[in-house]
Amino acid sequence: MFQGVSKLMRTKIPFFRDVIISSFTCNTCGFSNSELSSAMEISAVGVEIKLQVKDALDLNRMVVKSDFAEIKIPSLELEILAGTQKGEVT
Repeated sequence: MFQGVSKLMRTKIPFFRDVIISSFTCNTCGFSNSELSSAMEISAVGVEIKLQVKDALDLNRMVVKSDFAEIKIPSLELEILAGTQKGEVT
């Protein structure tokens, strides 16, 4: 039998847009998952954001990634292409 908590929440993220955040946590095994869906029309024009990490405190932030975002971290040779995963909050 399923024993967990599932939540849906509509919210506005400053400098981004209205989104629906869905989250799930299993009380039995502790697995958790969160996804982000747009609650409004997606703009045809994107934005490029660059962050230079200088120390560990720079990583202490929430990241919102839409389905259409592309992430590149050259120093780690990491690239997450647009459309390869659902919107996410980390």
